[in-house]
Amino acid sequence: MTSQITTPQQLGDWVESLLSQVETKLNERNKQFEMRMNEMADRIDGLESSIQELVHGAETAVERPPNVSQEQTS
Repeated sequence: MTSQITTPQQLGDWVESLLSQVETKLNERNKQFEMRMNEMADRIDGLESSIQELVHGAETAVERPPNVSQEQTS
C-alpha cells in the first residue's frame, strides 16, 4: 500500500486506517483478556468455596468423633 501513496492526503488516510486496525485488534485482545480473567476469577471462587466446605466438614468431624463401642475400649 505504501508504494501507492503519492500525496499527503493519501498518507494521512493510510495512517488513519492503520491506527484503526491497531485499535480494533487491541479492543479484541482486551475483550479476550477480560473474559479469561473473569473465567479465572470464577474458578478461584469455586476453589475457595470447595476449600471452605472441606474445612467445615473437617471441623464437623472433629466435633463429632465416631462412637466407639464399649467392647472396643476394653
